[in-house]
Amino acid sequence: MTSEQLEFDILEEIQLRGGRVIISELAPALKVQQHHIDKGIANIVSKYKDRFMSIHGMLLSTGYLNDLVATLNERLEECGSLDLYTIAQEFELGFDLVKYLVTSNIGVVIQGVLDGHCIESLILETNKRNCIKSGLIALVHPTPLNTFAKNAGLDVNLVNVVIQDFIKSGLGTIKGANYVPKFYQDVRSKYHKNLYTTQGYIAKRLACEYTSREIKLLFPGAITLETLIVNSQILDPIKIVINEAIVNSSFVDIGALLPPVFQPLDFAALENVIKGIENGKFYGGTFISNALVTQSIDMLLSQCNTSGDLAKFVNENDPDAINQLVFKIVDKNPDSAFALVYTDFTTDYYNDMVKGFKTRLLQLTQESKHHVTDQVSVKVQMKQLSQTAKEQFLQAYASQMTLERIKAPKDNLLAITLCKELLPNTANLLMQLYIIHHNLGNATDSNLYKKIVDNSPDADMFKRLLESIKSRDVAKCVNEMKDILSLLYITCIVKKELKPFLDTQQRHFKRRIESISLQDEYSVAHIALNLAMLKCNKWTLVVAKDWCINEALILITDIKEKFPDVARLIGNITRQGDPLEKNKAAAELAKLTLDTKGEYTFDNLVT
Repeated sequence: MTSEQLEFDILEEIQLRGGRVIISELAPALKVQQHHIDKGIANIVSKYKDRFMSIHGMLLSTGYLNDLVATLNERLEECGSLDLYTIAQEFELGFDLVKYLVTSNIGVVIQGVLDGHCIESLILETNKRNCIKSGLIALVHPTPLNTFAKNAGLDVNLVNVVIQDFIKSGLGTIKGANYVPKFYQDVRSKYHKNLYTTQGYIAKRLACEYTSREIKLLFPGAITLETLIVNSQILDPIKIVINEAIVNSSFVDIGALLPPVFQPLDFAALENVIKGIENGKFYGGTFISNALVTQSIDMLLSQCNTSGDLAKFVNENDPDAINQLVFKIVDKNPDSAFALVYTDFTTDYYNDMVKGFKTRLLQLTQESKHHVTDQVSVKVQMKQLSQTAKEQFLQAYASQMTLERIKAPKDNLLAITLCKELLPNTANLLMQLYIIHHNLGNATDSNLYKKIVDNSPDADMFKRLLESIKSRDVAKCVNEMKDILSLLYITCIVKKELKPFLDTQQRHFKRRIESISLQDEYSVAHIALNLAMLKCNKWTLVVAKDWCINEALILITDIKEKFPDVARLIGNITRQGDPLEKNKAAAELAKLTLDTKGEYTFDNLVT
C-alpha cells in the first residue's frame, strides 16, 4: 500500500465516522502498523492545515468542530447555561480544546457570555442583571455586597459590575464594603441638614461619612470642633462676651450661652476658632482672660511683698502659705474679679495661677542678679560690633575711593564683589547695632530689617542702604553707612582713621605672605596683589578667585607699570597651565614680594 493510498483510506475513515476518529483505532481498522498511521496523519495535517487537526490522540475535521460549536449554541439557547467540564466529558474532548472552541466563537456563533467555566446565554445574563437592578432599587439602607449577592443567589462579581453602572448613573455609591443607595443618602442628608439648621449644630459622629466638600454644601458656615460641627453664627455672641472679658480683664461663663451638648474638648477647640482667644484660656465652660490671671498674680505678689517673707512662697512644701494670701485678698476685695473667680475656682485654673505666681517670684529674684551682668554684656557686645562695623566701613570707603580714582565702569567685577561679599555683611552689622541700641528685641533674628521697619522711624535710612547694595551703587552705599554710623554715635573720622587702617591691612598681608604654604598658589597671588595695590596707593576688596584677581590687574594699571614682574607672576598663577609652573611662579612671587621695598602714603587716597 502506497502512502497516498493510506492517506486516502484515513480520510475516508474519518468521513465515515463523522469527522472525528481516535488515532489508535485506525491501525486495526485499516490493518496497517501504527507508525505508518502516524506518518499518514502527519502528512494529512500538513497538507490540509485548514481542514484537519490532530490533538489528544484524535484526528478532527474543521467541519466536525463547526458542527460541535453550532450544537453548543443550540443547547445554550435551550438550557440557558452550559458547563465546559460537562461538555468536555460528554464529547470526550479535552477541557482546553473545548474552552478554546468556546472562547474563539463567543459572540460569533455562540450567543452568550463566558463566566469562568460556564457559558450563559445573553437572555439569562440580561435576566440576572435585571434581577440585581431590581434588588438594588429596592434597597433603602446600606447593605454589604457579599450579603446582597448571597441573598440574590448570584455571583458577587456580576453584582459588582451592575453596581458600578449604578454608581456611574448616580443611583448609589460604595462606602467600604457596603452599597449605599442614593435614596438613603438623600434622606439622611436632608435629615442632618434640617437638624443642623434647627439646632445650629450637629454631632460630629453623624457627619463622619461626609467628605469635606459635602460638609461645606450641607452645613454652610460650619466650624468643626472635637465632638460637634457648629454654625459660626451661634458663636457670634460668644465672641462678643469674650472680647469684653479680654478688654475688661475679667472672665465670663459661656457655658450658659452654648448648647448643653458642648464638651470640655469642644471648649478647648474654640481656642483655635475665635479671634483673640489667645489672650485667655477656657477652664471648662468659663473663659478667663490672661490679663485677669496677671492681675491675680500681681495681687498675690503685692500681698507677698508686704509679708516680707518671699522664701516660703517659693517653697513647694508650703502650699498653705499661698492659700493664706488668697484668703487675705478675697477678704479685702470681696467684689473684685479675683474674688468672684476664686469662689468658682477649678483645679486647673488654680494650679495655673499658682504656677505663674511661683515663676514670677523666681524671675524677680533672678532678674536682680542678672541685670548688672546683662548691662555689661550688652556694652561689650556693642563695642565689638561697633569696631567690626567701623573696620568694614573703612574697607568699603577705601574700595569706593579706589574705584573712583581708576574710573572703573559701573558694573565691574570689583564693585560686584563688594556688593556681594562685604556690603551686605556691613549692613547686617549696622542693623544689629541699631536694634541693640534702641532695645527693639533680639538682634540675632533672621529678619532684622522687618523688625526695624515695624518699630523704628529710621527705617528709610536702612531701606536706602539695602536698595543701594541691590543696585550696586557703591558710592551711595558708603554715604548711607556713614549717616547710620553717625546715627548710632559711632565716631569714624575717615581722614584720621583710614591710614592706620590700611597700615594694619599691609602688616596683615605681610604676615600672611611670610607664613603661607606655596602649594596654595591662589592665596599667594591674592596676598601679593593686595600688597601691590597698597604700594600703588590704591586698595579695594578682592577675593582669592582668578576672575577677581585678573579684573584688579586690568583696572588698576599702576600695578603693571610699577611692579611688572609681580603682575606677570600673578597672571601666570591665575591662567590655566602646568601645576608645577604655577607652584614655581608662587615661590618666585612670594620671594619678590618680601624683597620689594616701598614707601606707603595714602594722602592721595583720602579726599
